[in-house]
Amino acid sequence: MLKVNLITENETEIYKAKELTHTLILILKETAQINNFWTDKKAEQKNIAGRIEDEIRYSRIEGLPARAAELTTELMRLAKNREENLK
Repeated sequence: MLKVNLITENETEIYKAKELTHTLILILKETAQINNFWTDKKAEQKNIAGRIEDEIRYSRIEGLPARAAELTTELMRLAKNREENLK
């Protein structure tokens, strides 16, 4: 998802996108460890979404910071749908 949104696909930007992906996966894996995360934990959801958005916004990957909120929403939706894969 991040690679599709890159403006420039050079080695440096792709490497930074891979590093960001790794960081985001670690954050999203935390959601699978919190009981009832997707049903009862609105404050935790907001916290995780904020961390993801910050990581994207401050990644300095061309094209991603401007779409940080949108990408965060998509990533959170994907994480919810694939919760079992994150465990």
